[in-house]
Order: sequence, then C-alpha cells, then structure tokens
Amino acid sequence: MPETTLAGATEDQLAQFDSRVIAHPILDSVFKDLKTVTRHPGGIPLVAVVGPTGVGKTTLVDRLYREILKDSAAAMQTNPGLIPVILVEAPSPDSGSFHWGDFYVRFLEAAFEPMIQQKALQPFDREDRERRKKAGTFAALRRAVEQCIGHRGTKIVIIDEAQHLTKVHNARRLQDQMDTIKSLASLSGVQFIMVGTNELLTLLNQNGQLARRTRCIHFPRYRFDDPADRQCFCNILGMFESRLPVQGPGVLVTNSGYVYEHCLGCVGTLKDWLKLATRHAVEAGKSSLELSDLKATALSNDSLIQMLQEILEGERRIESSKLRGDELRSKLGLQKPPSPTAPVEVGKAVSPRRVVGERKLIRDPVGLAP
Repeated sequence: MPETTLAGATEDQLAQFDSRVIAHPILDSVFKDLKTVTRHPGGIPLVAVVGPTGVGKTTLVDRLYREILKDSAAAMQTNPGLIPVILVEAPSPDSGSFHWGDFYVRFLEAAFEPMIQQKALQPFDREDRERRKKAGTFAALRRAVEQCIGHRGTKIVIIDEAQHLTKVHNARRLQDQMDTIKSLASLSGVQFIMVGTNELLTLLNQNGQLARRTRCIHFPRYRFDDPADRQCFCNILGMFESRLPVQGPGVLVTNSGYVYEHCLGCVGTLKDWLKLATRHAVEAGKSSLELSDLKATALSNDSLIQMLQEILEGERRIESSKLRGDELRSKLGLQKPPSPTAPVEVGKAVSPRRVVGERKLIRDPVGLAP
C-alpha cells in the first residue's frame, strides 16, 4: 500500500507532481528553434542557449536529450555501442578557475568509457616521456574524449550549466575557453550545445571566427507588462492548479500578481516553489493549497532582488545587441551615419530655428513718427 499523508495524498502523487513537466509557449518555441539548428549539426558547430536562472533550461535539456535518443532508437538497437548524444554538466570550480581535466573525466563517465584513470599517451622518446609526466594526464584525457566521440558515433554534446566555463582568472582566458570547445567540435565533428544562465553571454563573440561558428538562442521569461505574456502566464497557473496533488481551486490564478512577483515570470522557479508549498500544505494536514502555504515557502525579497538584477542585466545585453542594427548598416555603407550635432556652450542660449518667411524676433519702434 502506498504511504498516505494526513491530507489523503500519497507520496506517489507528490512524486508524480515533482516529475511532471508543464509545456508552455516559450518552452515550445525555444525547443523548436533548438531542433532546427540540430537537424544539421555540421553546419553550426557551437550553439548557446542562454536564459535567466529558473526559466526552465533543465527541462529543455532533458526534453532535447530524450528526443534525440528517441529518434536514434532504431540505430542504437542495430549498434549497441552507439551513443548519439552525450549530456554532461560543467562543474563549478573549487579553486576559482574552470578545470578542464575534471570536465573530461565527467564527460568520459557520461559516455560509459572504461578505465578512465588509466588513460595515457604513448611517449615518442625519453624527453617526450618526461614532458608528459610533468603535464599529467590532461592531454591524455583530451585525446580520450576525442576518440570516444568518434568510436561512439556521437553527433551532439550538451553541456548543461555552461556558465561555469566563464570562471577563469582573467578575461584573456575567456577566448581560450571558447577556442577549446571549438577545437573539440572541429576535431570530433560534433555539435556542442552549451546551456546556461545569462553569464554565458560573456563567452560569445570573443572573435570573428567564433562569432561565425556560434548561434545564440535566448530563453526568455514571461513579462507581466506584456498582455500576451501575462495571459500565457495565467494559463500556466491554471494548468498547475489542475495538476496539484491537493486541491487548489483559484489560489494561483486569483493571486497571479503575487505569484509572478515571487517567481519573476520563470516557470522553473514557479515549479520548485509549488513543490515546496504543496508539501507544506500536506504536512500541515490540509486538503487544499492556500495562499498561506505559498507565503510560507516563497523566496525572500533579498533573493528575488538579486535574481532580478541578474535577469535585467542579461535582458539589457540582449536588447542592446538587437539595437545595433543601425551601427551595422552604417559600417557596411548601407545607410548614412547620423550627422553630428554641434556642441552647445554651457550657459549660452540656443535660438530656435525659424521657418522660411518667419520674422526675426526684434523690438519694433513705438510712438509717433517725428
């Protein structure tokens, strides 16, 4: 018999809600764009999916991973050694700088590579042996990753939490990070999909070669000041209400402003919050979700303000890139640059421009003529 809570909901029902995925318009749109660039992996070797924390990137990654495995099911039955897609999470560094050796080990583990700790390059001579001994197994792990991709027939590599690649000691190393990914993609013939927060934008467009080989897909949040987004967000709240393991008629839709304020329009943040609130209601012996449960489990204002500041900064950078169209056309000679305006001296009045036929403002003589 399944374990029953005080409110009558079973642990299985709570677990089912935890694992349930709510499809929504922005998720479907981003997934469609991502599928478009993955149909021909060789054309675009580097793809970056960026969005604020809690927007639903993990759900997107899981959906893409499962979709690729489903499409390759027949080929995998024919060739049991085939791994069409490898999903690996970029670890956050302990020392403040991203460690490629640790990443390579995690990659090989995700590909079920045997004897990872025994990977080593065969030296050419004694001098080469000493040089490689000093360098450790870093180069050997890199070569093992390249060979693994080739032997496994991998076409797509997904790096989740890719913003951790930006953790380097100085800005000059940022280009090295992207050069490493580009080199891996080129030598292995695979497409790398990097999924991360808006911090990932720092890695993009480090030089012209990288810019040409990279495509960026933005995963936005819902905006309450946009009528269409606000309606979609309310529809999502209604879908969550109908799928709660406890009763909750109208508690989300009626308080949509409060709910939006405490999830910032990010569906992933909303889902995590509802999981906590639901368990709070169940453990309190309630048969329905109430506003008090939402308030008891909501993120603090300090946390929300910090998250919002990062979201707004990322949105500013993305909008700034979209607005540089005039600069691009001007540099290409497709449009004349705006004429510079003459500087105005401080304290000097500026006379307004008169139209043709308008008199100059002067004082007319008054009184009788002599």
